[in-house]
Amino acid sequence: MQNLKTLFSGCILVLSCQTMADTISLRADSWYPFNASPESKKPGYMIEIASMAWQEAGHKVDYQLMDWDKSLAQVNSGETDCIVGVLKSEAPDLIFPKLDMGSSDIAFFAKFLKYNWKFNGVQSFESMRIGVVEDYSYSTEIDQYVRKHADTNKVVIAKGEQPLSDLIHLLEAEKIDLVLENPAVFKAQARKMQSSLRYERLDMLGDAESLYIACSGKK
Repeated sequence: MQNLKTLFSGCILVLSCQTMADTISLRADSWYPFNASPESKKPGYMIEIASMAWQEAGHKVDYQLMDWDKSLAQVNSGETDCIVGVLKSEAPDLIFPKLDMGSSDIAFFAKFLKYNWKFNGVQSFESMRIGVVEDYSYSTEIDQYVRKHADTNKVVIAKGEQPLSDLIHLLEAEKIDLVLENPAVFKAQARKMQSSLRYERLDMLGDAESLYIACSGKK
C-alpha cells in the first residue's frame, strides 16, 4: 500500500497543481470496493488513496455520490474536479494520471445453476434479459445493443447512486436473467446487501480496461 500511495501521490500532485483548488470535488456512483458511501468506514480504496495523497498536498477532498451520467457530465464541464473509476474511452478529454488504480473486467452473473450459457457476441442475449447500469461502458458491441434495446424488455437499465443493488434484487426476483458487472464489485455488493441470492459467474467479457481517477482540465 505504501508504494502504491507514493506512486499515486506523484500523479495527484500534478493534478492538484492544475486544479488550483483548496477543496477538490470528487464524484461517482457507488462501486465498492473501488468507491462507496462517503459516510462509510470503508469508502473504497480509490477514495482512501486519493484522500491521503491530496491531503498530504494540502488539499481537502469533497467526495460525494452522484449518478454516473451526472458525474461524467459535471467533470467534463468543469463543474466537478474529478471522477472515480473512469475508463479513458469514456472520457478522453479528461486528465489521466500515468498510474491506473484497477481494471474494469466485466463478468456475466446469473442465478446459481439456472443457465448453461456462454457469451458469444450480443446474439447470445437473444433469449436473455440483461441488467446494466445507465451510461456504463461495457464494450462497443454491447453498448450498441443496450441503446438499440433500451425501450424493450430485453434490457433493464438501472439508475441512481446505488444501481447495482437494484439489479441484484431484480436478479433474485427473476425479473432479469443476467447482470453485467465487475466481479469484485458484484461480489462485494451482494455481501454488503446480505442478499440471499445464490449466484454464479457464467462467463467473462474479455480484455479488461484500466480504471482511473481522472480530472477536468477546465479549471
